[in-house]
Amino acid sequence: MKCKVSIYNYNEINEYIGNQIKFRRRSLGITQEELSSYLGVTFQQIQKYENGKNRVSAGSLLLISQCLNISIAYFFEKYTVNSGAKSIEENSRDFKNFKKVYIRTTITK
Repeated sequence: MKCKVSIYNYNEINEYIGNQIKFRRRSLGITQEELSSYLGVTFQQIQKYENGKNRVSAGSLLLISQCLNISIAYFFEKYTVNSGAKSIEENSRDFKNFKKVYIRTTITK
């Protein structure tokens, strides 16, 4: 299965995530200094995240979401999964069915 080519570029995504961080931080009244202290980075690094100049790592995004009391999904609201992709529940159900068939097949051989 090949992934479809994305119509979004990385810079656009970085800027969107940064804007989401800035909007949520401001709405909670948290300063860049407070957020940077929580993450263990400088406030300049928070500025770079919010402006989309630097990418936010997965670990940092998790910490930011915890500090801002929001789901990580909040940062990706604009970007939806391809309609052909399966949900986590569908993948889990498929895996369970695969295990049942595999176990039955190996036991009967």
